[in-house]
Amino acid sequence: MAKGGAGETQHGDEVPGTTDAVEIAMDEERHDPAPDSPARTLLIRQGRLLELQIRRERLLVWSHGLLMLVGVMAALGAGVALWSASQDRSIIVRPFSVPEAYAARGLTGEAAALRLVTEMGAIRDSTNRGSFVATSSIRDGGDAVSIEIPETGLSVEELSRLLRRWLGRQTEVTGQIVDGGDGKVTLVLRSSRHGVSSVTGPADQIDVLFVKLAEAAFSKADPTNWVQYLKASGRYEEAIASVKGVIARPETSDMPLANNYDLWANAVAEPNETIRLARRALALDPNIMTARLNLFRAHLRLGHDEAALADARRLLALRDRDQNERFRGATILMRLEAQMTIQRLTGDHGIASFRDPDLPIALRPWLATLISARAHDATLARQFIQDGLDQTTLEPRDITRFQAEIALARADGAAALSSVAAMESALDRRSRAPIRAGGPLRQEIDAYRALDAATRNSEGLPLKARALIAAGRPAEARDVLAPTPQDAYQAVIARGEAASALRDWTGADHWFARAKALAPSLPWAHLAEGRSRLARGDLTGAEAALKVAQERAPRLAEVRYEQGLLALRRSDSSAAVRAFEAAAERAPQWGRLHLVWGEAEAGRGRIDAALTLWAKAAGMDLSPTDRARLDRLLRRS
Repeated sequence: MAKGGAGETQHGDEVPGTTDAVEIAMDEERHDPAPDSPARTLLIRQGRLLELQIRRERLLVWSHGLLMLVGVMAALGAGVALWSASQDRSIIVRPFSVPEAYAARGLTGEAAALRLVTEMGAIRDSTNRGSFVATSSIRDGGDAVSIEIPETGLSVEELSRLLRRWLGRQTEVTGQIVDGGDGKVTLVLRSSRHGVSSVTGPADQIDVLFVKLAEAAFSKADPTNWVQYLKASGRYEEAIASVKGVIARPETSDMPLANNYDLWANAVAEPNETIRLARRALALDPNIMTARLNLFRAHLRLGHDEAALADARRLLALRDRDQNERFRGATILMRLEAQMTIQRLTGDHGIASFRDPDLPIALRPWLATLISARAHDATLARQFIQDGLDQTTLEPRDITRFQAEIALARADGAAALSSVAAMESALDRRSRAPIRAGGPLRQEIDAYRALDAATRNSEGLPLKARALIAAGRPAEARDVLAPTPQDAYQAVIARGEAASALRDWTGADHWFARAKALAPSLPWAHLAEGRSRLARGDLTGAEAALKVAQERAPRLAEVRYEQGLLALRRSDSSAAVRAFEAAAERAPQWGRLHLVWGEAEAGRGRIDAALTLWAKAAGMDLSPTDRARLDRLLRRS
């Protein structure tokens, strides 16, 4: 009789439903829960094997990904190396061939090569301070530390050198010293790209000959920056002749024709000629950023402020990728200068931009001082003047001009006149000085004479006229402005201001109308007209003129200040306070503003507010007249 009841069978007699060992073990483990059962042991071992397999698969995935990443990085590195090699414009100077007698005295072939590198490097460094065009690196042919690449027999430096030679535009230079035996020596230079150059002279003046040889080599290797170097060195006639030669012989140039006309525009001193040449460059290539830069600089010198504003804005609209590759590293500097020019012309006297580390040191003190002075921040302006002195980037004529601007901002006519007189003396000394040692005087060169006259008419004489008006001498201001051209925007406005101070209202309106026609998008003529109409009691006319000025220059503190004075004339002290508050947001260090604002607060019975404002004014820049006025107010309070 079989064991078990009906429908029951022995477990060991069951036939497995699968041949998979793991599934069989799982089934056995359900019927035998012992921790050391064979089925459980098998399942544990199988689980461990499965975990190891998963880890192995993951490791393979990661290793494949890492290999792909290494491949991508290698490809990128190779691409960078190839691009860098293709962009190489360096000049490699190999050791000279020298007579044994020179080598015995220490002037070996390596020493001669190093001397040439040093002289050419000095020229390059000089151009780098004033040129937007990247210059070539100049180095001797000495060996570098080498790292060998396995299985190639090449070092990293050797591979880099080969790539640069195959793909780049390196210039290799070899030299020779030839003793003529007659007390003279000839230095010969052979360039792989520019042929042979040589200089001959007395053997005891070999240092001078190396300078001449370096100039000959640099002029051929980098004709664009050579022109900049000549101009910066006071060799104006040579600079103009050199750029004309480049245009006449395009095969000697390293730039397209459009850029060479722009180079000429930059080299020439006379502003009208600069404009003509820059426009010719733009006719050939409308995307040249430096041509727009040259245009707005020249327009500023002529007093054509509306045209300067338009060209500065057009520069900002140009794309960096459309510039010649040698200019692309300087586009940020050109954009910064254009933006600063727009701020200066439109009365946006914020100074945050001057903290930008990309702003060239040569521009930072000049622009920062001018605009901070016009923003009525005398302390900051004087700090920037000191920075310019420390960096030797400000000339005496610049410093005296800025001091005049600071004095005018506080309405101190006497101090402004004193600084203007010092500025004129500095300009006169410069005009009577030679442009280089042993060269002609600046005033003897027609182009420089035209440049100085334009700058005097557009900036110097209007500044002097305003100082005279502030000093109570408007008739002299009118006479000073008589020779200025009638298309110089600020000079025309100053004519109107002088007429207004003389109570010649018809004359004032004539000049203000002319100035508005010259620069319809700028605020200054409208602001001057608003002041004039306020002075003659035409409050409605003043309001209209100041409204237009505000539309043209919403950030200009002077507009809000004049609107506050207008409100006081209408006995609306609340409106005056609102206007003065808006002005203070734009010029927080303006002493006279705080003085008048305090008077407005006192006029509506807020003595504590007035005292607070007067205390602030006491620590700000004030004219002697305003300081005496403040002292009287404080004593009465």
